[in-house]
Amino acid sequence: MATEASGWHRSEDDQYWQFSGQIEIPDVDSRQYGLIKLENQLEVLLVSDPEADQAAVSLDVGIGHMSDPDDMPGLAHFCEHLSFMGTKDFPVENEYKNYIRKHGGATNASTSSKTTTYHFKVQAPFLEGGIKRFSAFFHSPLFSSSCVLREVNAVDSENSKNQQMDSRRLYQLWKSLSDAHHPWNKFGCGNKDTLLKGNVEDGSESRQRVMDWWQNHYCASRMKVTVVGTESLKVLGDLAYQNFSKVPNRSLGPLPVTTSPPWSTSSGPDLWFVKTVKDTQRLEISFPIPDQDSLYEHKPSSYISHLVGHEGPGSIFNLLHEQGLATTLSCGLHSAGRGVSLMDIDITLTKLGLGQYEKVLSAIFHYITLLPSALEEPYHFEELRKMAQISFANAENPSTSGTHRQWVQTKVYSQLVMDGLTAKGYNATLAGLDYSVYSSLNGVFVTVSGYNDKLLAALDMVLEQVQALQVRSDRFDVVMEKMKRAYDNVYLKQSGEVSDTFLGDCTSERLYSPPFTRRELDYIDVESVRVHGGRLFERIHLTVLIHGNVTHDTAVSWCDRIERRFAAARAVPIPVSACHSRRSLLLPSGCNFVYTAAVPNANEANCAVSYLCQVGDVADVRVRALVTLFSSMVSEPFFSMMRTKEQLGYNVSSSIWNETASGGVRFRIQSTRHPDFLESRIDFFIDWYLDVLKAMQSAEFDEYRRGAVEKKRKKLVNLAEEQARFWNYIENGYLDFERGMDLI
Repeated sequence: MATEASGWHRSEDDQYWQFSGQIEIPDVDSRQYGLIKLENQLEVLLVSDPEADQAAVSLDVGIGHMSDPDDMPGLAHFCEHLSFMGTKDFPVENEYKNYIRKHGGATNASTSSKTTTYHFKVQAPFLEGGIKRFSAFFHSPLFSSSCVLREVNAVDSENSKNQQMDSRRLYQLWKSLSDAHHPWNKFGCGNKDTLLKGNVEDGSESRQRVMDWWQNHYCASRMKVTVVGTESLKVLGDLAYQNFSKVPNRSLGPLPVTTSPPWSTSSGPDLWFVKTVKDTQRLEISFPIPDQDSLYEHKPSSYISHLVGHEGPGSIFNLLHEQGLATTLSCGLHSAGRGVSLMDIDITLTKLGLGQYEKVLSAIFHYITLLPSALEEPYHFEELRKMAQISFANAENPSTSGTHRQWVQTKVYSQLVMDGLTAKGYNATLAGLDYSVYSSLNGVFVTVSGYNDKLLAALDMVLEQVQALQVRSDRFDVVMEKMKRAYDNVYLKQSGEVSDTFLGDCTSERLYSPPFTRRELDYIDVESVRVHGGRLFERIHLTVLIHGNVTHDTAVSWCDRIERRFAAARAVPIPVSACHSRRSLLLPSGCNFVYTAAVPNANEANCAVSYLCQVGDVADVRVRALVTLFSSMVSEPFFSMMRTKEQLGYNVSSSIWNETASGGVRFRIQSTRHPDFLESRIDFFIDWYLDVLKAMQSAEFDEYRRGAVEKKRKKLVNLAEEQARFWNYIENGYLDFERGMDLI
């Protein structure tokens, strides 16, 4: 029985065991973690994230296709497919998927050589309904007979799709070339021929085999679960207890381990030539090694793959690259099942390299013989150890704004780029060119403007600095001091500007307030920025606006040039669907939310009120037209009443307040009077002006309308104004370049 001494203790309500030890998490991770164990021995990792808008659950079953019976390849995969087709609690086919999709989520599952993983995500308030439907897969699946033949066809189609994918073909070839009796030899996907047994008209025998498989292998003690939600750890633990305690524990022992290599070593290494579907030239070398799973704390294979896959001076790749034999080289680990791992070296050859593959092989194996002496140098290990620590401390996908710290690191990096361009770009400014590099929640922005004959040269100069910045410690200190000072001064502005800043915090989905950003700066060091900068452009999505004295063909060629520059640096394109979309928070109809805060500057005598009336969707032309007209009509009388007549303060204004998906009018007063009183006067004004509108004659209204139309027709003063307008239409996601004119 588990005790406190063994690292586990009973929960307060005595429903499950709780892990007492410390769970290590990245520095940038503000979520709460907990680990529990149910009575059926199922362990559940709980993650509480109150700021999340989606919840998620993942369950891993410790059985995969290497355990398939010899007479039915693909059975583990087939069981995964049929699990989605209804349960005793929710018998309607696809009830689970329909529920998840209805509530803005997604589902998936996968079967690997030694595990099968199921997972879903859903809008946070609907976690409980999702987890009820999901958990039933593992305690009461129906494996409905009406679905068997259809899912056989689905698996068969999946296999057919794989047959023209070189990666899948080569993967299966590696398996097929292994010893016939080794588990690695098995065909994991399955197809119609392998899955249909007995009476192929109704699939009854195939269904029975799936049910037997589930009964024999789906066991709580062989499962692990992760639950992520906005709820507290206690609530999440209760959800796990209520739903996953029903999963049976069949007291199954550990799965068998195979330690023999997949390929016979009696005849030495084999060399195979493969005709690919695509025109590719690759050399793959695979070394069977002992299973590495148990060595996760030390990761010796990472040490080897780091040295073999190194691309710097003196590396094997550098040699092959300089000789024109290879364009890429990678080295990594993957599993060949329980007991065996594979260390793979994958080289993309040039045509010359393909013709001289023996020379490439010879160089690779000679380099490997040098590894023992390299392993004696402690700095290799120390470098990896430090980088691993930094990577874990900042453990998220490389992103300009994935977390607050990453966003701040990106801002620091952008400032360092500008700092590094100070001397280099000075002559360009003298020649009438201007440039800037800055960051926001949406990414890193590079702008270059000026005379077009040298504009491209200026762009190349800036992008070279962006991509290849060498972060110097002395310049880092200077930039950090400047940024800290700027953030310390943010709230020393006039109180009206500060209140608008708070209003923006309240209506934007993602906006990091200055105090939190300032605090984050204290936890960022030069090494973390170097690491972040080195990974910042590994995955990118480019949005380019070229505007001015440039032809269409020239603009396209410039875009191509920018793309080639990042492609040469091996940046992986991010699809539009994966990019962060700007969203705004919509206020419920009839609501009255009030956010109050003390004036940060103790010496400021004025307070302020920013009062927002949110009207509707800015994508609706009519809403936008009405907001524009109302704002233009109300501006002068509001100023007249609040400032001129009531003498409430000097800074009185009203204006359009548009977010990404919402539009409205913002009223603001800065005054020595108390904010509650100022709010009451704005309330009074709005009621008063509604009566004014009701009594307004058509002629007066038409005059206001004509004035608003003419304002919209006003020509822009310069190229910069037009550029700013176009970029706003791009950044807000609507790409409505005629916006404004459609209101007329």
